Amino acid sequence: MTFTKDKPPLTRPADFFTFWNETLDTVDPAIARGYRDTRQEGLAYIGLTFRSWGDALIRGYMLRWYNDTPRPLIVHTHGYYGRCQAMWLG
Repeated sequence: MTFTKDKPPLTRPADFFTFWNETLDTVDPAIARGYRDTRQEGLAYIGLTFRSWGDALIRGYMLRWYNDTPRPLIVHTHGYYGRCQAMWLG
């Protein structure tokens, strides 16, 4: 099997951005944050929830270092049923 780096052109309907701007302007996102004390790992865990189109509840999280030293961070989760497993691979 051969893979190529060629990608088809990105296409969107002419009103794509107008539709989403007008649609999401009608939604109150009700953003909520929750913090977990994780100083022993040196990371801040910030849980996030917000409402989207059709009153869908979107959940996620952000990890942030307690200092400003830049570091790469990759978070991978499948997302079904809100399940994810934090892994530290170093």
